[in-house]
Amino acid sequence: MLDIEAELRAFAEKRLNAEAYQDCTHRLDAFECEQCGFVALEATVETHPGNERGDFRGILWLTCPRCHVQRVGMSITSGERTPPVSVEPLRCECGGLRFHLAQCERWENWGFFDEGTVVARCESCGALRAVLDTD
Repeated sequence: MLDIEAELRAFAEKRLNAEAYQDCTHRLDAFECEQCGFVALEATVETHPGNERGDFRGILWLTCPRCHVQRVGMSITSGERTPPVSVEPLRCECGGLRFHLAQCERWENWGFFDEGTVVARCESCGALRAVLDTD
């Protein structure tokens, strides 16, 4: 997993242009099943009203294909009970549905969140992709 995590970190940091923000901290958290520890998860992106490119609004659902536990990987919502705009399973161009996923966030050293991204690596073909961005 360390090589995959290093790939995810490099991809996420490039996406966040981390090199230009040397005075900030970039934190990476790899997702795994909280029950069994399985690391290749299925993901569903539920977008909510107000979702915009680069400024995610919605819920990232993670499901473990081994033990079938579902949990919220990330939730950024308005708090209002409105129906989702869309609910899309994450699917690779190769057809793969299982991904190694990680969240990377940039924090200014005085404790201010700047921006973040969730990235994925397809378990089947190894393709890297951005899942969502936060601001």
